[in-house]
Amino acid sequence: MDWFTPFKLRDNILWHKGFGKVMARDVKFSFDRVMDSPTRSPFAGEVNKAVKEVKVVDDFTVEIHLKQPDAVFLHKCTPPKPVAIVCKSAVEKYGKDFSRNPIGSGPFVFESMTREQVVLTSNKDYFEGPPKIDRGINK
Repeated sequence: MDWFTPFKLRDNILWHKGFGKVMARDVKFSFDRVMDSPTRSPFAGEVNKAVKEVKVVDDFTVEIHLKQPDAVFLHKCTPPKPVAIVCKSAVEKYGKDFSRNPIGSGPFVFESMTREQVVLTSNKDYFEGPPKIDRGINK
């Protein structure tokens, strides 16, 4: 028997810095990246125990096929848990420097980072509208 759940993504969510729309291929890439041993993700074992495969149905629909029913699967996927959805194009562009050039889709865009601080700016293209704070500095 096959246990899977289709997830329909919003079609108006954009990656930061011109990387385009968040797509089903990004979700599949993110799961495959964690489950693939060369990434050495500390969560690979946990995800591999639950996930049989991830299939792209269309640009905005992804199916996550499980090895068995798992009532807490979604909880296992939420931060600080194993799978963060990342932009496939950004990971391919930045490679090993991706962690120093994070691309997200949330209300704030990564601007810069030093040992002393992280600077974020308002995402003017955020699907719910730009945040009321233009810039944030975490020291």
